[in-house]
Amino acid sequence: MFAGARPTNGKTLAAAALALLLVSLAPAGAHGQQSQPVRVGLYHNPPKVFVDQDGRPAGLFIELIERIARRNRWQLEYAECRWNECLAMLETGEIDLMPDVALTAARDLRLTFHEIPVVQSWSQVYARPRNRFTAMTDLQGTAVAVLSGSVQAEFLERLNADQALDMELIRVDSFSTAFELAGTGEADAAAANHFFGRRNSDEYDLIETPITFNQTSLFVAASSDAAELLPAVDEALQRWKSSADSPYYQALNRTYAAPARATLPDWLIPALIAAVLAFMALSAWLIIMRRRMRLAQQRLEHTNQRLNHLLMSAPVVLYSLRAPEMKVEWVSPNAERLTGFPYAEVSRDDWWPRHVHPEDKARIEAENQSIRSDRTLVQEYRVTGRDGGTLVVRDEKRFIPDREGAASGVIIGCWNDVTTARRQARQVDFLSHHDRLTALPNRARLEWLLENALASAAERRQNCFVILADLDRFKSVNDQLGVATGDRILKLMTSRLLSWTLPDDVVGRFGNDEFCIVTAGPGYTEIQDRLAHLVAEIATPTPVADRDLMLTASVGVARYPRDGTRPETLLQRASQALQEARSQGGNRWIEFGPEIATASDTSPFLESDLRHAIRNDDLELFYQPQVTLDANITVAVEALVRWNHPEHGMLTPSAFVPLAEQTGLVEELDLWMIRQACRQLAAWRDSGFGIECVSVNLSARQRYNRALPEYIQTCLDDAGLAPRSLTLELTETMLMESPERAREVLQRIRSSGVRISMDDFGTGYSNLAYITQLPVDEVKIDQSLVRDLGQSAEAEMLMRGMIVLFERLGLKLVAEGIETAAQRDFLIRAGCTNGQGFLLGPPASPEQLFRRADA
Repeated sequence: MFAGARPTNGKTLAAAALALLLVSLAPAGAHGQQSQPVRVGLYHNPPKVFVDQDGRPAGLFIELIERIARRNRWQLEYAECRWNECLAMLETGEIDLMPDVALTAARDLRLTFHEIPVVQSWSQVYARPRNRFTAMTDLQGTAVAVLSGSVQAEFLERLNADQALDMELIRVDSFSTAFELAGTGEADAAAANHFFGRRNSDEYDLIETPITFNQTSLFVAASSDAAELLPAVDEALQRWKSSADSPYYQALNRTYAAPARATLPDWLIPALIAAVLAFMALSAWLIIMRRRMRLAQQRLEHTNQRLNHLLMSAPVVLYSLRAPEMKVEWVSPNAERLTGFPYAEVSRDDWWPRHVHPEDKARIEAENQSIRSDRTLVQEYRVTGRDGGTLVVRDEKRFIPDREGAASGVIIGCWNDVTTARRQARQVDFLSHHDRLTALPNRARLEWLLENALASAAERRQNCFVILADLDRFKSVNDQLGVATGDRILKLMTSRLLSWTLPDDVVGRFGNDEFCIVTAGPGYTEIQDRLAHLVAEIATPTPVADRDLMLTASVGVARYPRDGTRPETLLQRASQALQEARSQGGNRWIEFGPEIATASDTSPFLESDLRHAIRNDDLELFYQPQVTLDANITVAVEALVRWNHPEHGMLTPSAFVPLAEQTGLVEELDLWMIRQACRQLAAWRDSGFGIECVSVNLSARQRYNRALPEYIQTCLDDAGLAPRSLTLELTETMLMESPERAREVLQRIRSSGVRISMDDFGTGYSNLAYITQLPVDEVKIDQSLVRDLGQSAEAEMLMRGMIVLFERLGLKLVAEGIETAAQRDFLIRAGCTNGQGFLLGPPASPEQLFRRADA
């Protein structure tokens, strides 16, 4: 790709600047006709947009727009405004075009941009020489002048928030004002685009610092009503950029040229008037010429330093090749920093052939031979890094022929390392399609894989079996042994399933403790033997806490095409077979059949049973204690519903609450729980147990139940309880989904004295600004934030911060999911007073709760 480098001189630097510009731009479009006046925003941002001393619009963008207007017969009308005013006028349609607009995600939603950028730009920090700023961290605690609403202001605001630099951003209405503040010392530095800075820094006695950021493309933006003007801009840019002597490059050269600022010294005019002697006139002339030569030399050296800094700090390697030989003419000096190879090596002709990946080399060489002058060639390929690893690079190049139609010429290009970006993209893709705990395909990915497997089986005319395996009574493992132990068991079961499957089988995690296996090709006898082996493999004793734990699984099987041809049909029937296996005690596999289809259709009866159970008090409430961590005294309890079904036995909420939510019975269930919890708390107090309050979980629907406050008050009055005796728990996500709508009902409840608790904090997307506005008295920290206490310094630091934060907000804090003494001891040291978890007491019936505590 590269070859021998030449020393950096004026011509070389000019070639580098041309390379940077050409590879950033691409041609497009064609011009049209426009006779209607075109309103153009005109603001002060020299050298790109400004009004010159004669009062005429001037600058790079103005010159290009006026040439495009003459070609397309536009009647230009300029509207002078400040930058922010122009941007607002463009959004409202008061003007049609605004030059020199950086493309950002937010602006792309509100404005219209053409395809080919006019020029590339970046932002830079300017300061007086004595300040000596070299890195962003040097700006900590300083005052920086920025243009209000600019990309520089947005970037520094985000940086200030992310890195806590404590910068004071002084927002002004023009770059000139920002430079004036920095030059007079009212600000420590100023941030501006490099076009403005390089032409105006000397005027304010400022210098460029090495701090650059926000490399971006600049466009002519249009209002939504004037979008039809933009193709003419693309057409002109495409035509101009294909010719080195076009009006575009002429305007660009004038823009980059430093403005003539030299003025006659104050003593020269009186000296000329008094110059009566030829010797004095000649001496004055010689002095002036010598001084001008020194200034010109200094400016040339300054320009050279700027261009060197640009090339060294650019995030891409620039290069120039001689075509068709592909011999390197020049390589930017930052190649050593970006590639890791010595500059002398990376600039040799044979460097690219020796380091490009063998599998990509032939393709890239063929594309290079077919490069054309009317388009930019963009390539991605792999190269071998200096440490032997593989890098992914993005290479953009453009061919400039020696003359029109010639096969020889110069290729100007740039490339940068995109290895990290591609790796991160792969990681994001993997995490979005795989389960984080087991690394198996998640449900969405599994359904896609199942559809492909069925298509393959149909093409080959094979059987395909869809197998669902669910661990029997796995919830009791989580309840009794803790979630961490449950996670380890799920990982072990994953390894057992993978050892059972064949290489072409698909294995995925279908639910919490449910796995799906798709296997194609085996005969019926073979699959029977394999399923029997699978059930036995899962039932192999698992070592847990120095003991062997016997886990079993219920397995349901559906066969393609006999039981269905669509993925959703086969999954449904495999699930029905699984439920049948579970109803028979588990530890078995059952294949779907017509009798299962008939027996599984019981949801209407289960709904009817649940409705009857709610209205006849056939449900039960279990209670889990909330204790003071230092003294282990029970001060409150959380009510958890159970259903002792006459046919199915004791059912946990996961077995019937989803049905209640689907059918609307959850509202009746909530009201029943509130009434029963109040009665039970009153009974405990009558028996001498000093329980301060009882907590009841509310469903999402109750947030908008305007009759709920009156019902709660009736339950409290009937039980003879004060309002502070009842706490209503809503999950973090439920509160944050529509906080404004939830606040009205919750505020009425809280104003009556009933406490409101935010449950499962840390699992949703809380905004602390909303938390302070919601009527919340208590926050319950989710067990996912408690699990790593005693093992992770980061988790402990986060917990300390939350405890201090909520204490200052005046909110009571309860830690959930405490399962180890190390977690409890840390919470005590950190200042958390109340907690809940299996270490402190699992859920129990009202009769067993205090009997166990007495024991």
